[in-house]
Formats: sequence, C-alpha cells, structure tokens
Amino acid sequence: NVVPSPVSKTDLSTPPLFSEERSFEHLNELATHPRPTRSSSLTQAAAYVQATLRSYGWTVSRSGGGSVDNVIARFDGNGASRVGVAVSAHMDSVSAGPGATDDCVGVAVMLEIARLLPLSDPLYHDVYLLFVDGEESQMRGSTYFLKTHPWADEIAAVVNLEGSGAAIRESLTRANSRLMTTSYAQSVPHPHGHALAEFLYAKMNIGYTDLDMYHLYGMHGMDLIFTDQRYVYHTDQDNIDHVYSGAQQHEGDNVWAIVRCLANIEGLTKREDVDVSSIQWYSTPTIYSEAVYYDIPGQKFIELSIVAQYGISSMVIVLGSALVIGQKWIPFKSASLTFRSRDPVFRCFVFIVLSFLSSIIFAVALDFAAVYPSSSTSNDGGVIETSEKWQKHNMARIILYIFTAALGGFLPLIQLIRMDSKVKILMPTSAESPPPGSDANRLERSMFWAVMIWLLLGLVVTTAALPQMAYAPMWTVVFAVVAYLIEIGLTALLERYETDSWIDRLYLIRYCIIIVVPLIFILGPWIFLIADVCYFMDALQRSYATAALIAVACHSSLLMSLPLLLRGPATSVIKSAADLTQSLLPSAPGTNSISSSQAVQPNRLKAVYKVVCLFLSCFVLLMLIVCRAMT
Repeated sequence: NVVPSPVSKTDLSTPPLFSEERSFEHLNELATHPRPTRSSSLTQAAAYVQATLRSYGWTVSRSGGGSVDNVIARFDGNGASRVGVAVSAHMDSVSAGPGATDDCVGVAVMLEIARLLPLSDPLYHDVYLLFVDGEESQMRGSTYFLKTHPWADEIAAVVNLEGSGAAIRESLTRANSRLMTTSYAQSVPHPHGHALAEFLYAKMNIGYTDLDMYHLYGMHGMDLIFTDQRYVYHTDQDNIDHVYSGAQQHEGDNVWAIVRCLANIEGLTKREDVDVSSIQWYSTPTIYSEAVYYDIPGQKFIELSIVAQYGISSMVIVLGSALVIGQKWIPFKSASLTFRSRDPVFRCFVFIVLSFLSSIIFAVALDFAAVYPSSSTSNDGGVIETSEKWQKHNMARIILYIFTAALGGFLPLIQLIRMDSKVKILMPTSAESPPPGSDANRLERSMFWAVMIWLLLGLVVTTAALPQMAYAPMWTVVFAVVAYLIEIGLTALLERYETDSWIDRLYLIRYCIIIVVPLIFILGPWIFLIADVCYFMDALQRSYATAALIAVACHSSLLMSLPLLLRGPATSVIKSAADLTQSLLPSAPGTNSISSSQAVQPNRLKAVYKVVCLFLSCFVLLMLIVCRAMT
C-alpha cells in the first residue's frame, strides 16, 4: 500500500501540516473501550471531543435529546454567504470492540484538522465538524442532526469518514456528484479509489453509512473508508493494534486538502433542495456520482464523466476493430476470418472461450474447497466462520487463485495442440525454423487475432452494461494494440539490419518489450483493482466472486502472453525446455526424436505445457494444504 510517512508533532512547517503523531494522541484517548450509544464511555468520548474543540477556538454545539449525543462544531469562513462544508465521523462503536478504525480514526483525524484550521489561511466558506452518535443504530445521530439542528441547512457538501476493517489506506468508495469526484481528483495528495466500488455498493447492498442520510438531505457527499483486513470489522480486533503507521497521515492529508478545495469554491450550493417532510429516513438510497474514476497506484487519479468514458471506449473499439478487419493488409496476417470450423482464428477463438470458462471454474472450485465446511467450532464452544479465517490470509489466497486460474487456462491449450497435431491447420510440419511470416507461425498469428477479437468483445459488453468499470478492459485492448505495433516496428527494423552483428541482442530486447511490458500494464491494473474489490466480496461473504474476478484478470494476461510465447523467433527458448522435457518423458513407439535445430512441433509444445500444468497442479495442491491448515 502507498501511504505517506507520518509527520511528527514537533514539525514547524509553515503553513502547518497534518500530524499523525498528534492524531494518535487523540486515538489513544478514545479507542480504549467499546462505546455503544447511551453508554458512559460514549459520554466520556463526547466530553473529550467537546473540550478539545473549544480549546482550539471552535464554536461547539452539543445536542441529542437524550437518545443520541452529537457534538457539532463550526469555524466561520470569510465569505458573505452562510454556506458550509462539513466533515463527519461517528463516535459510537459496536459493543464487541473499541472501534478504533470504525470510527475513532475518523474522529481523531477531524480533531487534528480542527487544530490546523485556525492556524492556516482563512477559507471562504464555513467549515463544520460533525461528530455524530448512533451510526451503528441505523444512523440515528446524523438523522437527529439533520432533522433538528439549524446548522444542517447551511451545509452544502460533506466528507464522511468511515472504517470497515483495519486502518491501512483509506479509499474513495462512494460519491454522489461530479463536484465531489472532481474536487477529490484535483486536490488530494494521496488519491486512492475505484468507481467499481461505487457500483458494487449500489448493486449489492453492502451496507450503509451516514452518507446515505446526507444524500437524502440534498448535500453533495463522499465516503472515505478504510477497507483492508475486513475480518477485524465489528470485532474486538478493531483496536489500535490494527491502525497502521501512515494510515492517519494518509487520510488526514487527503481530508485536509479536500476541505480546503471545497471551502474555497465560490457559488457552492447544495446538490438539490429537498422537502424534509418527504424524506424516508433510515432508508438506503442508490448513490451514483455519474463519474468514472480510478487511481494509478497511489500516484495519479483519473476522473472523467461516464459520457467521456463512452467516447474513449468507442474510439478504442473502432481502432481495434479496424485493426482486426484490416489485418489482411498488415504483416503477420492470418489466412482469413471466416469463422468456419477449419479456420485457424475460429479454432483459437474457441480455445479462448474454453480457457476463460476453465479458469473461472478452477478458481471458484478451489475457493469452495478452501472454505468447506462453512463453519467450525472453537475451543470455547463458539462457532467460527471458515470464510472469516480464509479472509485473514488475503495475499496467500490471491496467489492461490492466480495459479489455479492459470492452470485452468493452460489445459485447453494442450487439448488444442493435441487436436491440431492430426489436422495440421494451425501448425504445419516444418523441418527448419520458419521465417516470421510463414505458415509455420500460423498458430501464433491466429492466436493473436483471436485474442484481439475476444478483448474487443469484452470491452463492448462492459461499455454497454458496466460503463463505470470499462476502463479495465479498455486498457487491456490499448496495450494489446501497442504491443502489436511495437512488434511491427521492431520486425521492420530487424529485416532492414538483419546482417548486423547485434541482431541477437536486438531480438532479446524485442521480446522483453513485447512480452514483459504488456503483462505489466495488463496484470498490474487488474491486481490493484482486485485488491480493492476483495473487501466488497468479503463484506458479502462471497469470496468465490473474488476468485472469479482474479480468474478473469489472469486469463486476460495469459492471453496476451500466449501469442508472443508462440512466436517463431522466440521458440529457441521453448526448444531448450522441450529437449529437456522429451529426454525425461518416454517416446511413443515408432517415433523419432526431434533435433534441436528443428522448429517447435506440436508434440514439443504438448510436452512443455504438460510439465507446466504438472508444476501448477503441485503448487496449487501445496497452497491448498497450507491454506486449509491456516483456516
């Protein structure tokens, strides 16, 4: 995870910086005991918050009518209008644990921001800090504030802080307007978030936060949530030990930046005016920002409208389709695109479909095997969900899913080569190493165009049905096209200088570029996306959905590597492995061994991939045994 280094409380920077060390002092005061609504520990926490705010010079209002205990604070801006920006967190916790991440970290971060604001340049709009009670009891504290407090009508936008696991790195999980996503993209120093999380929250009913109430009241709003290590959520493990170094600095820097950005927007108004009497309180509305956003791991945050994403995806689809349709005028063309049974591209496309299904089936089946039975009995007689223990080993299970999905993807390839060894449609026999454009490279060329067609179909379906996550398949297609254009350029260069002494070195550079670069840019974004989506699947106790998503990502990367690994000039690497493999495997009666000078033949490839699948099978079995022992 990408988190900043904590800032010491002795830092003398001007203007002052958010200090995690100071925030931790507040956390140590608050996260000592569970704080259910109407408990003495909650009353003590509210008194501590109130006293701290007054010491910083804020105007403080404490209210609740006996049912909840809210602490609301205001710091006036220098603008003429009475419009404000708020930050919200809840002080209460479940009775099972002290609720360090859910939501003491948010409270502590807000108290440190309360210290910073009077010491910094004045802002245009008023700033409100909402320390609400009763979030764990159907959001009663935020509802009471919106119904009864006069300051509620003055707030136009709110940043809601939440925790649903361990505090490692907060994520932009939901937003209800482009104003919030655009401001986040333009201001925060450590961006992190994916629009897919917003989609899953809306469609799968993962849970609720106080943002639901602020949304009903017509405010602009966003949820910033800690989502790692879901298994500590609402347990006694949600303690200070699971608040990791840099987490509060990460959230504090981002919140401080977004507050200053929003509070200096002249003409800021509420998202919509609503009739309070018509609001269905305690409901969970569908929240959409109408934006597509994602980060390039902690460095760059990309945000654009859904309409813009439609346009970009359409351009990529047109470009990729033109490349496929016009491939007969481009080097390394396949014979045809007739999609008949003996057409090379059609045979490879069928393999891709089968490998896609096989990858998902293998990964999901392994997940069910890992969590079966669904529960077990602990030493003290309690029931422990196996799926909860399985979630504790997040990295181990992701690695397990990847290798299992790769195993499922490779198996149909062995069958494809075995069947083709009889009809010679994809791999005509040749006694010598073929030039790049010859028929002996038909398998590689046909596989590439089948992969392009598959990726384009995936992008078309995603753009039409799930536009907020169309960026993942879009970048897959983009880098597939880039890899192919690099291949054309380097091949032309090789043909021009084929007599030079550095030819072998250039071949090595060529294949490093066209194999490694696409895999990094395809598998990398998918893995970061998966790491974030794991939380939502865990929240629904649907780890099999995580397994399926990882299988899709692994399949996309596998497809990109296959055509390149099957390419004629690169087969010298495979031939060495094939020679070693054939020396270990018994030859069929009546067959002659193949010399190392010959091109890679179907039986060589089958032998190599059999060894690969054997290795993957052993690795997956070992991982499964280890994971079962851990759960």
